[in-house]
Amino acid sequence: MISQAVNEIKDGVKLEILFFDEGAPYSMYGNAVLASSADRDCVMEVFNYLATDLCKGDNERYFPDQIFKDYIPNIEGFPRDVDYGNMSNDTLDEKDRLLAKWTFS
Repeated sequence: MISQAVNEIKDGVKLEILFFDEGAPYSMYGNAVLASSADRDCVMEVFNYLATDLCKGDNERYFPDQIFKDYIPNIEGFPRDVDYGNMSNDTLDEKDRLLAKWTFS
């Protein structure tokens, strides 16, 4: 959400970006191909596009953390040295534990 706030500030909206004492939350994401589909050219063509061009474009425009070994993006107005929170417990077991406590209506 930091990128959305940065864009709004660039557009003249009077916002201030604040962070939790525990650090900023983040989303983990990744790309994968099923082994049973890895030999299909069309699957690999889409995967390679997602993992390179699309991912780099997002990195250049919205999420300037270093995710590529040889490329550090720079987005004007994006806070530098964001202190990200410890989200190491973002696991399927933790998701299941929390969902078991949730009462759906």
